Amino acid sequence: MLKEQSKILVTGCTGLIGKVIYDNFLALGFNVAGFCRSQETNKENGVFKVDLSDKSQSQKYLEEVAPNVIIHAAAIIPKTYNSDEAELSAEQNAEIDNNIISYCKATGTRLVFLSSVYMYNRMDSETPLTETAPIVPEGPYLNQKYKSEKHIEELLSNHLILRISSPIGPQVKDHLVFKIFLNNALSGADITIGGDGSRVQDFIYVQDIADSIATLLEKEATGTFNMVHGTSSTMKGLAELIVSSTSSNSKILLDGKADAGAKINNRFSNEKLLSVMGKGGFNLDKSIQEIIAKA
Repeated sequence: MLKEQSKILVTGCTGLIGKVIYDNFLALGFNVAGFCRSQETNKENGVFKVDLSDKSQSQKYLEEVAPNVIIHAAAIIPKTYNSDEAELSAEQNAEIDNNIISYCKATGTRLVFLSSVYMYNRMDSETPLTETAPIVPEGPYLNQKYKSEKHIEELLSNHLILRISSPIGPQVKDHLVFKIFLNNALSGADITIGGDGSRVQDFIYVQDIADSIATLLEKEATGTFNMVHGTSSTMKGLAELIVSSTSSNSKILLDGKADAGAKINNRFSNEKLLSVMGKGGFNLDKSIQEIIAKA
């Protein structure tokens, strides 16, 4: 995929993942535009304020930008997967996704859809879950993501579906465990972890996501991929790594209470992704150092 042949649109271009994707393609010299909800239109910078749930507004700006690749990172993310907020988010995301998918179907535009690994059945195995693992979406948000995946597979031949684990970066929300640990370490406050600290989670750096998307597009890859680090961290291990990386005096405390989350399998395979990319893997230590430098 040559730069001079491509105009890339990134939806959600001011979000945790979308902003890094947008900036990365700009740095690589591509013709890039971005859609967002959080800032006003600046056509000189190629950024447009668009309500993607509004069909006529979406159509208007999609036709104006006329991309041949859409990286669809826009989504309304609820704080919890099972709540009234999640129901509303799912309804709005369905409208957003349908508008993007319909445009791609009508124009032959290539679509990169950012989805989630958390739709897998994570209760019946301790081995890393591959792209063929059983799907059991928890709650309306993940159920809607899966419906959009199936919609894309049925209607679009030229697509990438990227199931992302837990993204980390400078913009990660303050209520999420990575940012809590990092903020405590930087301030010297103690880090308290539930249970015995054995709960695992897969964290992937947003810059690694952006770089991987660029590589997959260049290789003209299609299909579904786990966009994950591939090596999950225990909560205790993550805290120790952050404390070490920040040279912090923070103490790591275990509350010893029962942790139901310790039974959930948050281990995911990235072998398919790395095989297509021709890459050896991702470095979490280096990623954390880069995030600290930007904090």
